[in-house]
Amino acid sequence: MRRVLFVGPHVGAIDQIKSFGAMWSYFLPRALTEAGAEVQYASPPPAGEDARAVRYWRSVPADQFDIVLGVSRYFLRVPPECARELAKRCRGYVAHIHDQPVAGPVQVTFTVRGADGWKHNPPAHQIGWAADDALFYPRQNDDAPLRVLVDHRLYHDGVDHTEETIRAALSLRLTGVAVSVRHVVDGGCIDVQVPEQGRQKFTRKHVPVTKWAEELGSAHVFMSTHHESVGLCVLEAAVSGAVPLVRAGHISPVLLRTVPHIEYEDPRHIPWQRVRRMVRMRWALVRDVARQNTWAEVARRVLDYDHAGK
Repeated sequence: MRRVLFVGPHVGAIDQIKSFGAMWSYFLPRALTEAGAEVQYASPPPAGEDARAVRYWRSVPADQFDIVLGVSRYFLRVPPECARELAKRCRGYVAHIHDQPVAGPVQVTFTVRGADGWKHNPPAHQIGWAADDALFYPRQNDDAPLRVLVDHRLYHDGVDHTEETIRAALSLRLTGVAVSVRHVVDGGCIDVQVPEQGRQKFTRKHVPVTKWAEELGSAHVFMSTHHESVGLCVLEAAVSGAVPLVRAGHISPVLLRTVPHIEYEDPRHIPWQRVRRMVRMRWALVRDVARQNTWAEVARRVLDYDHAGK
């Protein structure tokens, strides 16, 4: 049995998930346990208390663990001595999970996106993304108007396409298609009737994950609005039976290859007939393919990794 020291928040219940990191901290330890590993949580001082952090990690019996696994960029936010001290004594290796390859004091970066072309230290190993198909599942009403869920606005500097994305979804009405458009805002989702509603500022106010799952499961189509480092909501939408309609450049091609989707260049020329055909196929295509991105598979890739430095 492999022993894993998990460095991240101990998220004990679904309703405690309030971030991307918390999603990983809830599902991955459970998947590791189900795969036969013994998982123990570390309780380090918060980032910013550097001296305490170094003392804490020097006191941890790392020789009792095969893997020390950090999430939420923990080992990038504390002095590098923390990871280096652990690496000296760990039976296996010290790792962290990141969207993409990144330099740091650990011995391997487990990436969500690909690691092609990365030739620096530490080495990178892709473990992919995941969505729980018991939480995210289809609830669509096929007798109701086509329901389109438009993602939230960009919350930092960059190019945002929310308003024109909403305009594209609403334009379906001009073709005689009955459509209901929803938009992600702080704390939940709203019905939208005009594109200007997409100008509402988004400050990342938490949407309860069970409410989020209901919104995705009720949508026939999910539309991206901006470039994402990962864009887990695209996978969650597909597992929920919604067709991901993704503007080119918004989501990594490495991740999109694992999910049935439709990509477009210009919102004025979205292939809506193709989208509607794909909506009708969601059980046979979208969900059944997307749900292969499981937490069990992510856990397997973590446990199967062979660190040659040990």
